[in-house]
Amino acid sequence: MTFPQTQASRSFDLRNGPQGEAIAFQNYTIAAVIPCYRVERDIQPVLQAVPPYIKHIIVVDDASPDSTADLVTASAKEDDRILLIRHPSNQGVGGAMVTGYQKALELEAQVVVKIDGDGQMDMDHLPKLLEPLIEGKADYTKGNRFRDFRSLQRMPFIRRVGNMGLAGHRDTFFRRLRDIRASDDIRVVTTGGTFTFKVNTLTVVSPKDTWVLNPTRTPTLTLVTCYPFTYIGSAPQRFIVHAVASASVPISPGAQPPLLTPDGRAPARASTPRGRARAASARRPHL
Repeated sequence: MTFPQTQASRSFDLRNGPQGEAIAFQNYTIAAVIPCYRVERDIQPVLQAVPPYIKHIIVVDDASPDSTADLVTASAKEDDRILLIRHPSNQGVGGAMVTGYQKALELEAQVVVKIDGDGQMDMDHLPKLLEPLIEGKADYTKGNRFRDFRSLQRMPFIRRVGNMGLAGHRDTFFRRLRDIRASDDIRVVTTGGTFTFKVNTLTVVSPKDTWVLNPTRTPTLTLVTCYPFTYIGSAPQRFIVHAVASASVPISPGAQPPLLTPDGRAPARASTPRGRARAASARRPHL
């Protein structure tokens, strides 16, 4: 959820909003931006759930090959708040959001809400995120579903993992990657469970080859470290490990497991008071 500073500083002053009283959200120009790709099964229920105080619903179809755009068009006939923008080619979530933000500014939105098109966001929590913006207490608000073990378990596995990238220095924990082989197992242990990935490719690339972190159709773990391993100074290449998810096992939220352990090797442990404080401060459900 974003407070568009450029537009607000020119035409609006939300910082003089109400203090200590119930906020009438319908009195503000609030726009929702919904980036969409392959969400034909979920998009119409999402649109129906958008609260009435949202004045504009900007749906950006990111060149979906399914019927997402047709379903949004049908919904727009029933709800005149809905505006569909179609990308001729896929630009990713970031590109879709830029398009949505630009349209929201054109519509003179005071607040912009980002809503995913797959139904994973509970819009009952919107008021808690809107209030700090309208009261002038924040320019940006975001919830954190990863503090809620039950919500994390309900989150689809592909959403929890996707193409998860982890980078590390070759002379620290990732030193072990020099011995890794195709078909080795890597376990990633989180508060949501233990995820096992099987290594399928080992690649050496240029630092400019960012394609290694492109979205994947299957849950993927990508490990990145400097290469060569014995190089002194700034390494000219990167060593890439791609591994595909093969299993997951839920665990209790109170466990203290290692973060990343190649199968059969001693785990590395790391903990900082600052990191724990940050985690404890994020308590809102994810939106």
